[in-house]
Formats: sequence, C-alpha cells, structure tokens
Amino acid sequence: MSTLSVDTIQGQTTAANVKLPAGSIIQTVTFTSPFNGSEISATTNSYVSTGSEGLISITPKYNNSKLIVRFEFNADTADSDNRALYTLYRSIGGASEANVTSTNSNSYDTLARIHATGSRILMMQTLQYVDTVTSTAARTYRLYVKGQNANEVARVRNDITQLQASIMEISV
Repeated sequence: MSTLSVDTIQGQTTAANVKLPAGSIIQTVTFTSPFNGSEISATTNSYVSTGSEGLISITPKYNNSKLIVRFEFNADTADSDNRALYTLYRSIGGASEANVTSTNSNSYDTLARIHATGSRILMMQTLQYVDTVTSTAARTYRLYVKGQNANEVARVRNDITQLQASIMEISV
C-alpha cells in the first residue's frame, strides 16, 4: 500500500493550470438558515425574495466549470386550491438579481410548482439548478416565491424547518 501526502498542489507554471478530471468536485459551499427563521409569504403573482434566509454565494475557481445549486425548504400552499411557485434569482459580479428561468409554454417562470387541489400542502421541496460558469466573478443565488394568481398565498416556512442550500463547483 502506498501513501501520497502533499500540502499544496500547484500547476507547473501557475496554480490555475492544475487539471482535474471532468466531474471532479472543485469546491462546495453550504448554508443553513437560522433556527426559528421567518415565514416568508407571497400573496401576489410577482416573486417575493426570501431575503438573507434564502441566499447563498460562491466565487468560482474556474471560468469553465458547472455549478450545481440546490435548495431544500418547507413549501406551503397555505390553503386548498392554491398554487405555489418557487425559483432562484442569480446575481453575477454584484449585478442586479434575475430569474434563472425563462417563461415556458405554460407561462411559468419557475423551477418548482405545487398545487393544492383538495387541501393545503405543507411539504419539503427541493430545487436544483445547474449553471454554466463563464467567469470567476462572485455569484449569489436567492430563493423566491409567488402564488400563481394574485389571490393565492404561497410560503417558505423557515419557521418550521431550516432552509438548507448548497453549491458544488464541478470541473468539465
């Protein structure tokens, strides 16, 4: 049996030249909201920010990697026949946040949608988004929530269960 022990791996000419096999995890960032967090409620069909309780940041090490962004949270339709929509907004290099999704053929600009057809739905929800990195500028991802229609209530219940988020940078 052999043992390899190193303190630093550095490229022959610069540290940025170290090549990792495709699919290698370069770095991982995690975030957990505080205990007894907020109930973030949207009573509109426009997205509402979850604020600092739903925000995670990363500075990519490479300008050609993939980021796997994942949020797990307690989703709540608050009543029967409500539809709750959830998405992520992204900011690159301090620019304004923008929705990572575009409107699809059903007019949904969302990563997840739950519909309470008979009674209220309160459940753990997972969102996952794969982002392509084109620069090493810092990025933030924030969870947003809205009702499908203006009179429908949608919630993120950080007061019941802590929101958890993670980002993995993957070599390509």
